[in-house]
Order: sequence, then structure tokens, then C-alpha cells
Amino acid sequence: LAGSAWEAFSESPLDVSAWFDFAAKDGDRLMPIGHGQGGAKIVYYQSERQDPRVIGMTIASSASLFRDKINEELASLAASMAADGRGQDLLPWGSRSTRQVAAISANAYLDLRRSEELLYGANGVAPALARIRCPILAWYGTRERLVNKDIDDFLLRVRRTATASSLVRTKKLPNVDYFYEGKETVVANEIAKWCAELQELVETA
Repeated sequence: LAGSAWEAFSESPLDVSAWFDFAAKDGDRLMPIGHGQGGAKIVYYQSERQDPRVIGMTIASSASLFRDKINEELASLAASMAADGRGQDLLPWGSRSTRQVAAISANAYLDLRRSEELLYGANGVAPALARIRCPILAWYGTRERLVNKDIDDFLLRVRRTATASSLVRTKKLPNVDYFYEGKETVVANEIAKWCAELQELVETA
């Protein structure tokens, strides 16, 4: 296991910001694409910073935008493990059964809890997706496994939640799986069309 099983999600804007600074060092505009957990990361970043260089974004296969709430028993176990110096150890296998990775470290789970209010909304704070003002394209492939939700429901939730965005587009990509295997051209064409639409919006603004 690697990646999001051990990362501190709350620190992801630092990584995103560094990549954006590198990509836009010549004054270029940006259209970031976040795949899977990366979708949640660019949403979190943009909701916090409203980076004016971002003229639009693509949320690709990112069911993590609507994660189930934190499990209090797991949170208690994670806190106990962290207190015992075992924060990098994994929680019981299956503790992440609705995600691509079946387990997560104690420290990473506690960090998700700290990030939960800003990302998913709680205690009067709107979800991060609802605070983004730039245009949004979200898609999901029909061959992907969207646990506990169907694709139409997921895309509808994106449209209903992204209330501050100036433009929201959602799409189902036929016969496309999570890794886009054999469908790279289909995905590339969707990105090219979206970039062209964003460029037209910028030129007519």
C-alpha cells in the first residue's frame, strides 16, 4: 500500500500549490484534473484559496467527494494507536471498504477527521465543492465500481452541491473503467473539448 493510506490530506494544498506554481510560472492559466482522491485534493485546494489562475477544473472518477462520515469507533482506535506511538500502523483491514484502498493508517485517519468539516461540510460550514467559483467538469466511467451510489446519483450530487460554480458539467463515459485502460483517447478528447470551452469563456468574459 502507498499514497493515501498514509498521507495527511490536510497538507495536500501545499503539494497542489507547488505544482501550480511550477505549471504557471510563465503566467499560464490552469485547468487541473484530479483523478480519484486527486479530485478531492484539487477541490479542497481551490475552495480554500480561490486561485485566480484556475479557469476551470476536472473532477475525474472522484467518489471521495462524498465520503461516508468518520466512524467514531475507528477514530477512537486510531487515537489510541497514535498515543501508543503506532500512528503509522494500519487500522484493521476493511476499515476503508468503500474506497480503492482497504486500510488506512491511524495518523491518516485522524487527519481525515480534522479535514472532514472543511471538505464535506459540518457545523454550518458548506462543503468544499459548494465554495468553488470556477467552472467544473465531473465525470465517471460506466465500468467503474461506485460503491453505495449509482453514477447518476453521484453526478447529480455534484451538480446540486457545486452551487457557487459559474458552470457545472457532468458526464458518464461509456465503457470506461477507473484506470481508463484502452480508452485514453476518449478521455483525452473530453479534456480537449473542456479546455476549448473554458478558453472561449475566458475570451468572451
